[in-house]
Amino acid sequence: NKKIYLADMAYSGAVKKADGSTYPISSVNYLRNDHNLTLYTSRKGASTGTAAGGVEFVIAPENNEVLSFGKAIKFKVSGASSAAGNMSIPSGGFVLSGHGNAANFMNGLADGDVLEVTLSLKMPNGAEVPARDVASGCPMILENGVVLDNDGALEQDQNGNPTRSRQPRTAVGYDATGKNLVMLVVDGLSDISVGAYPKVLADIMRYVGCDDAINLDGGGSSELYVKNLGICNVPSDGKERTVANGLYAVANVPVDNEIATIEFAQYRPLLKEKDQYTPVIYGYNKYGILIDTNVKGVKLSCDKKHGRIINKGITLQPIKEGEITLKATI
Repeated sequence: NKKIYLADMAYSGAVKKADGSTYPISSVNYLRNDHNLTLYTSRKGASTGTAAGGVEFVIAPENNEVLSFGKAIKFKVSGASSAAGNMSIPSGGFVLSGHGNAANFMNGLADGDVLEVTLSLKMPNGAEVPARDVASGCPMILENGVVLDNDGALEQDQNGNPTRSRQPRTAVGYDATGKNLVMLVVDGLSDISVGAYPKVLADIMRYVGCDDAINLDGGGSSELYVKNLGICNVPSDGKERTVANGLYAVANVPVDNEIATIEFAQYRPLLKEKDQYTPVIYGYNKYGILIDTNVKGVKLSCDKKHGRIINKGITLQPIKEGEITLKATI
């Protein structure tokens, strides 16, 4: 329903056979460890990546039902089992992979047998989350408008004691309505910025209107990319880092190349005496989508006490120390 949930959530899963016996699903698309029963989907890739010594089945949902949290789904075993490991995952399909006790649980299953798969993801208050996509982050930094004291949750010294440091940070949050999402990056470990503590990151998220927010992977993984602008921050590695996952937003609106609003690319430039400043102007359509990164035909105006407009209306020349309010019109 296009709603985002942020919380320290509890995952659980189980497979039930026709005789009523059950076994927990330890994880989805993750490493299969000793005695684990792991569910793999085609999002994992072409194969499970498991070692030999377990038992694996291809399973297919009855009635083409979509696997989701909070709902029991009927599956049928498709084909024979394999102990070779690294089983191929059918496109859009599933593999159930067991080791040790989990493999013993699956012994005896045959082509056509029916299984019931249930996955659950719950909020701390016990409410079921009907999620279709999940990404991990740690820790929660803002909850119900309150900044959480989680500075020591991320870094530790060599003895395992919590430490505090300024780092590049990535955060995601939403406002009290749950309808407005904020994705934010703070630079660090560079000349442009020393970075932020998690509590400072939380304060920034609160300042821009968030009620709840979580810290995601930071350091060289912190990057903000916008179509038409490219990379908008300064990644601390000096280049893009290969990462496991990311979050992206796509506007579900018609194509519209007519400028409806304009904004300054720089919010608050600092000018020196005798500087001449020709601002870059961004143009947005009525849906708020950036469509022009250098709008032409703009006319500037300002208070004549501190500056004057030259160069046919597109350049500011300061004439007195102070703050100048600059206006752009098209």
